Amino acid sequence: MKAPIKWLKDYVDIDISPEELSKRLVSAGFEVEEIIYKGKDFDKVVTCKILSVEKHNDAEKLSVCKVDAGSFGSLQIVTAAKNIKAGDIVPLALDGATVFENKKIVISELRGVKSYGMFCGAEELNITNSDYQNAENGGVIIFKPGTQIGEDVKKLLNLDEYVLDISVTANRPDCQSIIGIAREAAAILNKPFKMPDLTFKTSGGDIFKQLKVSVLSSDLCHRYLASMAEDVKIENAPEFITARLKLCGIKPISNIVDITNFVLLELGHPMHAFDYSKIEGKEIIVRRAKAGERIVTLDNKESLLSENALLICDKNKPVALAGIMGGLDSGINNQTSKIVFECAKFKRDNIRKTSKGLNIRSDSSARFEKGIDSFGCLTAQNRALHLIDKYKCGKIIGGIIDVCSDNLAPEKISTTIKKLNDVLGIEVPKNRIVEILRSLNFEPVLSGDVLTCKIPHYRIDIEDYPDLAEEVIRIYGYDNIEGRLLSNAKVLRGKNLGIDEFSDTIKNLLTGQGCSEIVTYSFINKNNFKKIGLKENDNLTKAVKIFNPLSEEFEVMRTTTLPSFLNIASLNLKRKNNTFRYFEFGRVYLPESLPLKNLPKEKKTLSIVLCGKEDFFSTKGIIESILEKAGHKLEVKEFKSEFMHPNISSGICLGGKEIGYFGQVSPIVLENYDIKQKIYFAEIDFSALLENLNKTIKCKDISKFPPIDRDLAIVVDQKYFWQKILDLILKNGGELLDSVDLFDVYKGENIEKGKQSLAFSLKFSHINRTLKAEEVNGVVAKILEELKKSFGAELRA
Repeated sequence: MKAPIKWLKDYVDIDISPEELSKRLVSAGFEVEEIIYKGKDFDKVVTCKILSVEKHNDAEKLSVCKVDAGSFGSLQIVTAAKNIKAGDIVPLALDGATVFENKKIVISELRGVKSYGMFCGAEELNITNSDYQNAENGGVIIFKPGTQIGEDVKKLLNLDEYVLDISVTANRPDCQSIIGIAREAAAILNKPFKMPDLTFKTSGGDIFKQLKVSVLSSDLCHRYLASMAEDVKIENAPEFITARLKLCGIKPISNIVDITNFVLLELGHPMHAFDYSKIEGKEIIVRRAKAGERIVTLDNKESLLSENALLICDKNKPVALAGIMGGLDSGINNQTSKIVFECAKFKRDNIRKTSKGLNIRSDSSARFEKGIDSFGCLTAQNRALHLIDKYKCGKIIGGIIDVCSDNLAPEKISTTIKKLNDVLGIEVPKNRIVEILRSLNFEPVLSGDVLTCKIPHYRIDIEDYPDLAEEVIRIYGYDNIEGRLLSNAKVLRGKNLGIDEFSDTIKNLLTGQGCSEIVTYSFINKNNFKKIGLKENDNLTKAVKIFNPLSEEFEVMRTTTLPSFLNIASLNLKRKNNTFRYFEFGRVYLPESLPLKNLPKEKKTLSIVLCGKEDFFSTKGIIESILEKAGHKLEVKEFKSEFMHPNISSGICLGGKEIGYFGQVSPIVLENYDIKQKIYFAEIDFSALLENLNKTIKCKDISKFPPIDRDLAIVVDQKYFWQKILDLILKNGGELLDSVDLFDVYKGENIEKGKQSLAFSLKFSHINRTLKAEEVNGVVAKILEELKKSFGAELRA
């Protein structure tokens, strides 16, 4: 919200510097992002009148001018300007002046003739046509005849002005206006506040005989006012209005449009003007859109409307998108002679949804989304009519049509001084509380300790006494609050919940293994399901669609984290980061049915991606360490999917139930992501792991005697999953076998087609003695015998 200081001074006497006012506003809960001084780019530039223009004797392209600079005297200026003549009034940078980009002007000699200054164009003053008409004509700026000589150009161009750029929080929509900020300044400075003039005269006539208003959707339109003016002349708005619009960054258009924008900035209430001649049937109807209905708005954009969009219509067609933008065919033009002014209150969430759904934003929609009050609509309507009357833009027809379903009676809050002070934790004197609330227009009445306040119509954020306490302290001063414990409070040591504690344990484990934590979006493009090879009937393709996604890249909620991680891997590899280990604690969203009847199940997952000098066994090692922290040993099963390598992937089990998978991503899938390196991936249902945490710690003695290691390489049919073979080895290893690990899987040359070579590392030991080779050989022989019997295994030569 941009608030020019001079505009604020119309309503409150500000007798402090812009910097001090900014500090006071910040202390009252506002964020002043910037103090803009519009005239900072130039100084010592005044108006002068050219008395004569003569050719330079020694330079064909230069002219020597005599000028009258008022109190600065008669001066000689040498210039190359071609658009000037005697009698013109132009800006003159005097000796010692500063112009745009901090350029200094000094007395100089051009081809033997002294120049005591420089004429200025738009470039030197850093202005555009919006600041002064025809400023960007490519030459020196020519002011209107009769302009005062010797006047400071900053004042002439309304650039000798400070503007506060204030960030207004969502709970204070009343401060999205000059009046709102002025009210706050009055309370902060303890100065009286003056409302703008709302008086006007009508020229006769009766609006009720010329226009009818019907509100068919009162749940979306709580108040609708219409007034009319005739004999309207569309021309430039008065300089008083255009200057203030320009200070706030709004380009002037015409007197009628500029007045609606002026009221929008001044009072925070959006208004719209219709050409009366274009309203068919001379009736305005406020209704919901019909199925398939369309409208072309002032930005020349055609929109297909949903049935929840609110329209302003005439007897036959829509003429405006309520609260957002007017229709193209009902706008004001140079032939308009009779207008209808609209001011209304629309349901803010409906405006927000419609605006966002159609991707149409405006200053009006931004204010309606934050909320405006119904009572203030009449104030805005009267202010617009006052400006029409004052500046003779047209004649006002008698009467204002007012269709209102809101209760306009002010609400009251009764509380006690004790309650307010209990919220604040300090003792603010009674009289000071009453004084502050009165300065904020709450009309407080104190009876003993009971305080009754009437809530101003524009303070839609005030609901109960804690809100009143906040109003008191922000004016009284947050610095007066003393730090102390609440009554009956205790100092407790913070502690993570079990889920967070175990998550942190796993994070520390993974970072210790060289993994980096990342965060990815929970939204993906649905084409990712095809890219990872899922068929249309696969459960993982049944994803929740986002009703209004930011873009196609975020159109559905993910059901697996694999696409997110493959996109991350692809991006890293394209940027020449060829070695990485990443993990994320994320969520997947699994709907029970589509369309949604209930919220989807949110499953917390732990996902890991590895690239570089990695293989199946390094991935398996990470998974084993995670399960070990959860108090379990790794159980695996055969895992078949479209997106994982059929022979280099495994399912992860817990108590026989699958809770995830790990292994190498299918090369076909990697091609779809333009990845030419091997990628290893794991996805674990972390919620299931948390539900089955085994906190029992089992200990056993470590043998003091040296172990005996044996490597066993066997050849079996590919149909046998390696975990089943490993389980059989453990079962037949007896008490001497400490551990078994698979360390190699091979298929190819020297191995019969349809067969695979599996290599296991076996570790034998005894707690009380050193083992003999004969004992170990006997156990290995028994294992080989059982493997041959169960799987037809042969010892690899």
